[in-house]
Amino acid sequence: MSRFFRRAPSTASLLLPVFALVTAQAACSSSSTNSSGPDTGPGSDPGSPGADARLTPATSTATLDGLGTIQVTFDTARQDVEAYDTRSESGVNLHVTDANGYAWDLSIPGGALLLNTTMTMTPFSAIDLSSSQSGIVSGVKLEPDGLYFSHQAYLTVSPPDGVDPGLALVFDLAWDAGDPSAWQVALGQSSRLDTSSTANVWHFSGLGYGDGYGDDALAALVEQAKQEYQTAVVAAKLFVKGPAPTPPVPPAISMFCRGTEANPEENESYEFVRQFLSPYEDVLTVLLRAMRALQLVGGAGVDMADGYSLSTQIAQMAVTSILQVGKTWSLEAPPDHLFAVISATLAAARHLELMGGSPGDALGTITVWAQKMFDYYLGQLKKEHDYRAYPILLTLAYDLELLGGSDELGAIFSAMTFEVQITTSMTMNCVSADDGKTLTTGSVQQTADVKNLASEAAAIDGTADVFGTPQGKNMVLTSTAGTYIQGSTKDLTGQTDTGSLWLKNWDPCVTKSFDALMSFYGTNNESAWITQDGTEIGLPSHYWADATGFMFTVPMTNLSPTFGDQTFTGSGTRSTGNPTTASASVEVKIIHTPQ
Repeated sequence: MSRFFRRAPSTASLLLPVFALVTAQAACSSSSTNSSGPDTGPGSDPGSPGADARLTPATSTATLDGLGTIQVTFDTARQDVEAYDTRSESGVNLHVTDANGYAWDLSIPGGALLLNTTMTMTPFSAIDLSSSQSGIVSGVKLEPDGLYFSHQAYLTVSPPDGVDPGLALVFDLAWDAGDPSAWQVALGQSSRLDTSSTANVWHFSGLGYGDGYGDDALAALVEQAKQEYQTAVVAAKLFVKGPAPTPPVPPAISMFCRGTEANPEENESYEFVRQFLSPYEDVLTVLLRAMRALQLVGGAGVDMADGYSLSTQIAQMAVTSILQVGKTWSLEAPPDHLFAVISATLAAARHLELMGGSPGDALGTITVWAQKMFDYYLGQLKKEHDYRAYPILLTLAYDLELLGGSDELGAIFSAMTFEVQITTSMTMNCVSADDGKTLTTGSVQQTADVKNLASEAAAIDGTADVFGTPQGKNMVLTSTAGTYIQGSTKDLTGQTDTGSLWLKNWDPCVTKSFDALMSFYGTNNESAWITQDGTEIGLPSHYWADATGFMFTVPMTNLSPTFGDQTFTGSGTRSTGNPTTASASVEVKIIHTPQ
């Protein structure tokens, strides 16, 4: 079974996409506003008992008869910001502890997203409960809002040390787009683990948990849950009898330079996923929340067969609809609508799997689409010499492999091979510091043709590619003409000087250039002596001391096999010792030679 479609252990442990969760516990005062209290610093542990102290039971005066709406403010000083890297198998963890000691941990596994994404978790600093009987006292907001995962993320919320949470409840929060501080509250789902609570998260908006509710509130909640379940079943039956909602048009997301400053990720695909799933989740969320609420508050004796069946049917409708959308857009070239469709199909199929249904060959279809995207942009790089395709190809190849497709790294590296032609002209003249007479003088013209420069990278590791060989010594400069005069004259034609050449800092999108790093001093002969004086004296601004070589930045010409052709010239005088005047001209021509 693919890692994208692991079957849930049973429908009894039904999981629903979580829009937001918030901690609930009664305050001792009757104030309708719950503040997170004085700032005791990140990781503070107010009220923590000694090693032998007994746990203090949490109590809540909330009646739960009107969950309503809460108003919140945010504690940005305690915010956690993390970068999700699609190339990391370990994923990423977000963690905050609010001013009252509630600790929030969210673990997002590897493979949960298809693009690198920066995420934030921000705790609430104050909560206004004047329009809600939920008893909420702690919460967090997750961003970017609307982010969907193809693998569930795992939430753990721990109360302050010394608190026995008692009965724990979870709340969903629906953010009011018209008022960033307002959240609509609804009962959600969670599980108990020692004194902590856990939940599964599929969607970013907010997270949380609640505890310490009394028996009277629970009894009222059971009756309310039964009524909500019956209402939700009626609405779900009407939904499945009608036609599937009209899907939105997926955005055309060009993959050229994707993820760079020239074409940054702006969550277009996540917004499409949200829009596509929204009508299904409007019905599913109400139905699943009602079913889960019955389980949580002791209404397990109610027959929920209709609810399970309807939830699977609705999830299947979403998968069928998005597959049809993908079938339509898979025919286009470039296949730029497919990326958002793949994200939506993964989300819909995963939800169906968790409802107990089977997504059929949805994963295989997605893999075909992903291969189509990869092949298109690889073709643009190899055949059209569109170098802007390279940055996203590594990500597309990684995603394709995660989906169960073929390993395409070798194809990428084969497409990224280059030939570099070097033409140099050097002169030098050294005179005596005592009498000004010429001691040595020389000139040399050299050429080198370095073929099949390929990436040293053996895997995607997040570092800049270096094209060449680790040991260097791959650049043989051959003299086409030249003389060296020191008393007698020596013809340098045919003399060779072995140096090293690497290509570094590939950037077809922002700087639109490639750097050629050269070390000229591999041989002890006259050509090398002239070249050493010529480059050191004539081109000092290009010398890179850390690499003991010269760096030449070659501007890119896109859509051409001749990537770049640039000549670098200079002259100067070294006054120390015997004064030496020298000049240098280095032409670097880079040619794309995909294999």
